[in-house]
Amino acid sequence: MKYYLVLFLCLCLVIIVGCNRKEETGLRLAYQTSIANAVAAVADKGGFLQAEGLEIESQVYNSGPMINEVLAAGHADVGIVGDVPAVLAAARGIPIKIIATLGGGNHRHRLVVPVESSVAKLPDLLGQQLGIVLGSTAHSGYYHLMGKYGLNPQDITLINLNPGDMPEALAANQVDAILTWEPTPSLIESRGLGRELLTLAETDNLYPVLTLVNTAFAQKHPQQVEALLRGLTKAAEFIAAEPEAACRIISAVTGLEPEIALKALDYHYFGLYFSKEILQELEDTAQFLVQMGTISTVPDMEAFVDITYLPLDDNIN
Repeated sequence: MKYYLVLFLCLCLVIIVGCNRKEETGLRLAYQTSIANAVAAVADKGGFLQAEGLEIESQVYNSGPMINEVLAAGHADVGIVGDVPAVLAAARGIPIKIIATLGGGNHRHRLVVPVESSVAKLPDLLGQQLGIVLGSTAHSGYYHLMGKYGLNPQDITLINLNPGDMPEALAANQVDAILTWEPTPSLIESRGLGRELLTLAETDNLYPVLTLVNTAFAQKHPQQVEALLRGLTKAAEFIAAEPEAACRIISAVTGLEPEIALKALDYHYFGLYFSKEILQELEDTAQFLVQMGTISTVPDMEAFVDITYLPLDDNIN
């Protein structure tokens, strides 16, 4: 009897120690299949986060709005999203802090039409259907794009489509064009299903990719957040130094052929930092979403930024 009691106590001790270890090193990371999330994918699947002592539970989604939902539900500690989902998270009162960008690029969102389409310029799409992820950065960019051309956004019908469904929808003529982020445009081109009409570089926005962390998690586990940023930084450096090797990792996450992933990388820049320009863009995006009626008031975006986890050289300047 005494033997079984000792065995039971030892088992309990193992469980307690294991739970404490998980508490000290565990991190639930949600990111997207987009190439803009390449730093997160390489850091996770390439072992850079694990090398920092983190036990990662990764979740991969197709859009930023999906990541907002898992953050709001408390199912993720860190999420990687574009500027619009970040502002929407703040406006909804989701308890998050923006702790860094991972890069971005205003060429990474592209408007693609079928190869044989007669559409030669944006006004040619008036009265037609555009596939897009509603509530995404591409959605915001669409309004900016239409404004730059002096066109009424209501004159093109927006069809809410998951990026994974866009190639087939374009091939089946269910939509006349799609506007989304990489790698979907490159995938469509590789299949001979479409051609680029334009990119959101015409809107002059930065379109940053942002790292959001659950506020309570960051306060309780600051060392894990710092370890996360170290791992992400090393992954970004690896992508710059070894893009072909990085694309083999990215391919395992996205299902893309490495050469397509490599092409899609060219539409982006990567690196961890924060700047006044990024903060200003977040504030401009919030103002824009109010004008569009998406949110009722502009959240204090600066209050949702916490760059204390970044190395001093990468802090806002």
